[in-house]
Amino acid sequence: AEPSVAEFRLSMSGNIHLDAKRREEVLGGCDSDEMRAARDYGDFISESVRMYPAFNMDVHGAPYRTGDPRCSDFDRAIADGRVPENWSRYMWVDPGYSTAGVLFAAVPPPSKFGDVLLIYDELAIRNCNAAMLAHEIDAKMTGHAFEAFIIDEHGSRVRDAATGMSIKEQYTREFRRRNIRSARTGSGFLPGSDDREARSMMVRGALATDGNGHVRLRFLTGRLPHFEKAMRMYLRQKRGDGTIMDVAKPRNRHSHLPNCLEYGVASNPKYVSPEKSKPAPTATFLAFQEHMAEEQRRSGEKYVNLGPPKRVAI
Repeated sequence: AEPSVAEFRLSMSGNIHLDAKRREEVLGGCDSDEMRAARDYGDFISESVRMYPAFNMDVHGAPYRTGDPRCSDFDRAIADGRVPENWSRYMWVDPGYSTAGVLFAAVPPPSKFGDVLLIYDELAIRNCNAAMLAHEIDAKMTGHAFEAFIIDEHGSRVRDAATGMSIKEQYTREFRRRNIRSARTGSGFLPGSDDREARSMMVRGALATDGNGHVRLRFLTGRLPHFEKAMRMYLRQKRGDGTIMDVAKPRNRHSHLPNCLEYGVASNPKYVSPEKSKPAPTATFLAFQEHMAEEQRRSGEKYVNLGPPKRVAI
């Protein structure tokens, strides 16, 4: 008997109306066999190969709406989409020339809000260099005090052939030039964890929901479009025999922002009152110091100013 239903599968690779070069242009940018099958045949990416399948903005997005039984004092504190200034802020960086990723995080006072870590902003910069990164970060940090900066220590040790400087050294120099500082690291960075398995395990734990429906990791809704996409495309590594590992596939072009999250969570950021952190010197004061140093170099004298017309040799 003739079947009542027939299935026809149309694939990109089998499209005779496109030449081979065009078909490969469409499929060549895929990071994995799963991604290629999804783009070619319309297959769904299996949850089993996603690095963090538990990540869901319905669960982890912030704030929960008023009236949602999960809505807490934490959600009400960021209802306007702004991070209170008395929360501790951190910045996590995954460097790169083709793409650099940055996540901005905040820890609220635990005595008032419990154990919560909020990721509230991002940067994903293509064809990035130190000057571009510093410029973009400067705009994000203006008016806010930060506790610490963290960077991919392994990737940031790569040296530029033209200058001989490592990526980390270039970033630090540009940060210092723009007076981009944190209380604990100055214009430099703490090293991110190199243990891929351990740091991914910590992220999974922070994404997990406890018995009361509480999750530690929250993400500010509408502010992290690149990160949300990257988390959907961040896939686990396969062994040669096809079994799946508990670490991410290396050199995944979607890895920069998820890597930032891993470095940050693995560093176990704590709340430190910004009021108790030593304030960084202002750009005006640093410019004044540089001006005085230049004046002394030019005159060949060492002196201090006691007033506009007076100098006392030292």
